[in-house]
Amino acid sequence: PACHGMIYQGADEEFWGMDLCTVSSVVMTETGVQIQFQENAPPLRPGAFVGSYGDHGEPFLWIHHKRWEDLAPTTASIPETPIVCQGLDAIALPPPSPPYCTEEDLPELGSTLSSDFKEDNKMILMSADITNDGPNDQEIAGLKIVYPVTRSVRNWQTEATEDAPADEFFAYCHALYIYGGDRWGENLCEQTAMDFVGDSIEITFGEGAGKLCSGCSLGNVEAAFYMFHLKWFDFDQIALGTPSVECVEAPVIDQPSFWVGTLPEDADDVDEEAGDAPPQDSNVPPAMETPEVEGCSQGDVASLSGWSDVKLKSDSLVQFVKFELENTGSETVSLNDVSVLLPFSLEIWQNGKEIDAPEKYRADCKELWLHGSNGPQLNICQFLDLIVVEEGVVVQFKDFAPELCPGCKLTTWNKNFALVNHLSWRKFAVWSAYSEDLSAEC
Repeated sequence: PACHGMIYQGADEEFWGMDLCTVSSVVMTETGVQIQFQENAPPLRPGAFVGSYGDHGEPFLWIHHKRWEDLAPTTASIPETPIVCQGLDAIALPPPSPPYCTEEDLPELGSTLSSDFKEDNKMILMSADITNDGPNDQEIAGLKIVYPVTRSVRNWQTEATEDAPADEFFAYCHALYIYGGDRWGENLCEQTAMDFVGDSIEITFGEGAGKLCSGCSLGNVEAAFYMFHLKWFDFDQIALGTPSVECVEAPVIDQPSFWVGTLPEDADDVDEEAGDAPPQDSNVPPAMETPEVEGCSQGDVASLSGWSDVKLKSDSLVQFVKFELENTGSETVSLNDVSVLLPFSLEIWQNGKEIDAPEKYRADCKELWLHGSNGPQLNICQFLDLIVVEEGVVVQFKDFAPELCPGCKLTTWNKNFALVNHLSWRKFAVWSAYSEDLSAEC
């Protein structure tokens, strides 16, 4: 049974509009359903009544089989005494639900999971789309996703195919958003624990993951999880197994542990051998010692120049952003900690034209390629963050971002670099904005 919208109504302003489903328990019995009000339920004062809100009398109680089996047709009968006064212990209430998902919840959590090789076989991208198809909010704490992967790689130094140990790989949660409800746009990456187990990567949601609202989904328009070899060896492209989900006891995540693998002790060694250093997420647990990286300098970034072009989608809901950044100098420039502002208007139609708070917008990096380097040709979206500010979107490069050699550029070859939308899908009011001579800051 599921209760929603049993509203306190009438002349009593103190409790008017209160949903009594929050102060009651619904219990299935052999003969029907019992609603047991709790100690903190309000008094029903003269002239007040409890029932479905509105003129249409929408139901406040739903009943369904947990595996969504069809219910047999029946004629409900009203008992002679539908309301009784009993002690709080008179009805044996079921034990409280555990604060994590159970196997009984899985039929209501529809999931579409996949994994594939990308970036010229240098990465394994793992996607997730989990939807709550049931009428109730569902716990996702304790939900575990298992992705079969391979550790078979081609060593470009020896041209041999070998099974590399787990500590030579790096895997992390890129973005895992909630779509729908009050938590729309919340990224749950910091509420996941990631581990290598055999030839699989297991992602488990911790106690702080909370619930997924009815009709809401959890996922990303692209891959949620990334995995690659620290020296960018190509994966041996084999058939990956089918991902699966199960429910376990939710772990307590004191520090975000949403990555696995061991970073090398000397990052400079990796630069010399592989041409690119491994990426490092900005939320590395403090307990993990990571190699220091040399940041940018304001003098170096003076040789960086670029342009951006922003155009509104025909339905006015999404801004398409194009972006290019080139090193016009004679020295290689480190992109670590470099930021570039892409200016354009965030005006939306909401009580006329206005700019909402920056946190009400979302920007997603789609692709940005390093062109002109002898190193691996990679989509470097994983090396940057997009930060929405009142003036537009800031491209903030993170530690271990690739270096930009003289004459090299970051480009999308006239494709879209990023998409920007309002979290409540308000329509944008300004159609386009082109900016040239963009400046970079350190």
